Amino acid sequence: MKKQLFEFLGSADVQQFFEHSVIRPLLDKIFQYLYPYLLGVVVLWGIMLVCIVLVLVLILRTGLSVQMGIK
Repeated sequence: MKKQLFEFLGSADVQQFFEHSVIRPLLDKIFQYLYPYLLGVVVLWGIMLVCIVLVLVLILRTGLSVQMGIK
């Protein structure tokens, strides 16, 4: 009985049915809800990266000019 059940659930038709009727709509719904949050996180990470680079550039410039005696 178990073997028949596993063979039935392992068939390509059943897997295709679950993929198209259960998994894909569920993932679409999840991504629909999470998309704005993921986009916001990506934008914030980009802004943070740019700010970190700017701060490092400013620190390096002022560090070099202080060492050389230039104000």
